[in-house]
Amino acid sequence: FNDMIYAKNHFELVLTLANARMTNEVKEHVERGFPINYELNGKGWTLMHSAAYTGDIALLEYVVELGGDPNFAEGGELWTPLMIVAICGNPECARIIITGNVDLQLKDRESLTAKDLALKYKNYDVYEILEKCGQIY
Repeated sequence: FNDMIYAKNHFELVLTLANARMTNEVKEHVERGFPINYELNGKGWTLMHSAAYTGDIALLEYVVELGGDPNFAEGGELWTPLMIVAICGNPECARIIITGNVDLQLKDRESLTAKDLALKYKNYDVYEILEKCGQIY
């Protein structure tokens, strides 16, 4: 309960810090009780969404390590953090996210998977990673 009160009072600051790639400062807030899967904005982005978008490897590794939900779909396009990586094209972020309990079959509002989005946005390095990962499972 106290975590939710802390989150309500600090989510805008944590979002700003995450978007500015101020990983150490974000970690301090998480250590004080900020919930790792808390929705940071009206779109439903979590810390993992923000780290995926900005390409913040350190924050992404931290969030995955703490059990951040890689399958959490934001409220607009229903994009998961992996879908955001597929759109933005950061292969290292893709490698990190797939170490979590990620569902490669999830679809966005247009019924596209992360692999489909990687192709659509011509991010072939990410596509290849997801293709190999899909063959393992």
